Amino acid sequence: MTNSTPPGGMEPENDINGGSPEERLSPDELALRRLMRDAVSDIQPGQEALDHLRRAVPARRTHRRQLLAGSAAACLLALVAVPAALHAANISGSAKTGTANASSAQDTGGTDGGPDGPAAGAGTPSPTGGDGSPDENPTHTGGSHPQVPPGSSDPVDPSDTLAANAPLCSTDDLGDASGYAGASDGAGRVSGWFQVANTSDRSCTVDGGGTVTFAAQGAAESARISVVDHTANDGTTLPDSLGTLILKAGQSYRVQFTWIPAAGGAGGCTPPSTPTPTATATNSPTGEASAPPSGENGASQGAPAAIVLSHTPEAGAPVVNATIDGACAGTVYKTGAVAAQ
Repeated sequence: MTNSTPPGGMEPENDINGGSPEERLSPDELALRRLMRDAVSDIQPGQEALDHLRRAVPARRTHRRQLLAGSAAACLLALVAVPAALHAANISGSAKTGTANASSAQDTGGTDGGPDGPAAGAGTPSPTGGDGSPDENPTHTGGSHPQVPPGSSDPVDPSDTLAANAPLCSTDDLGDASGYAGASDGAGRVSGWFQVANTSDRSCTVDGGGTVTFAAQGAAESARISVVDHTANDGTTLPDSLGTLILKAGQSYRVQFTWIPAAGGAGGCTPPSTPTPTATATNSPTGEASAPPSGENGASQGAPAAIVLSHTPEAGAPVVNATIDGACAGTVYKTGAVAAQ
């Protein structure tokens, strides 16, 4: 008789209809079920399986709690760190924007009047042109760049960019030279200028004021005449020069001067001495004519006193002259190249 009790001594449960499940299975299904139960009937748990489960389950729970705690800490750190990083980025961006705005304001507000002045107008006095006379006592006007006080920023001049591309003016670039010497004032001072234009179709750079020389004429005394550079306290009203000047096509520059005569007579000339009369015989036995009075200044019998000033640009040409009439001795104060007004 076949034992229908399953392994483990468990009785089959009855279904709701009052019969066991095996009674409703076909013979083949029952045979397959017995084979499967017989195959696993010898499988038993290990002796340490229960102890392992007792240790593994709490360890897994602890590990899961640690993961949850780490995730919560990471979320909290992100909530705190992200706003702080965004705030720092905003502060840095505001600082950079403020620096850029300050630099822009300094660049646009620190420029002086451009050195490129308009060309000379048609209402200027009639100039005195001509070739240069022989040079005597040449004086060179070297360009001096303005110094920047310590602690101050050098203003940005738009001409600096133009100067980087504008070559030095050559003799082919310069022309239309003219010179002018005005009338003397009550103190005998005479002001004037030399003007040279950029006749080319390009911009060029004038570096320095060239040279100004003089030639004495008539009673003028070369030993008592000098040509010096204009300084701040020399008693003249001459303008200060920048040293380097950019001339666009058609623009001109000027070298201005002021003549201050030496102490003495007009124009620094020595006043003539009073003639000393000499005794003459009223009755000359020979009948010869009496001699003329002596002691008259010999210089007054020659050509009128004058000083011819000559300006030569740094390029070497063109040379232009200006004549100061009635000048004998004194000082010529001159500027460097300034923009013609």
